[in-house]
Amino acid sequence: MQIYPPDIALLKARLYFDGGYYDKAVFALKDKKVSSFSLTKEKLEYFYRMGRICHQQNKIDQAIVFYTATISTGIGLPYYFAANAALQLGYIYELKKNYAKASYYYKRCDQMKNEEYKNSIETKAKAGLRRIAKL
Repeated sequence: MQIYPPDIALLKARLYFDGGYYDKAVFALKDKKVSSFSLTKEKLEYFYRMGRICHQQNKIDQAIVFYTATISTGIGLPYYFAANAALQLGYIYELKKNYAKASYYYKRCDQMKNEEYKNSIETKAKAGLRRIAKL
């Protein structure tokens, strides 16, 4: 297995995002497009980071686009990005009271091949399914 150094823009975006600096996270990725990345993992992370940033900035329609791209790009890969994107879509649709779509995305979390954070994501998805089952 070959190890690649992290992309600096993606790393900055993650650190800014985790610190709550959403505008700086966007700025870190402003010159990037998905075609800027050569590795599939980097493309996947780009979609995911943009989805998370848009979600936190309440740009829900854009977040949905990025989360959907994350899932379609990463569904068979061992990274957590696609599974967590599905979880976030479950949250979005639950808040929109579209319980059928919320249920669909919560269930997708369990179908992902991710190895990272698998138990945490699946536990949160199951909690989401329990919440909407009571409605």
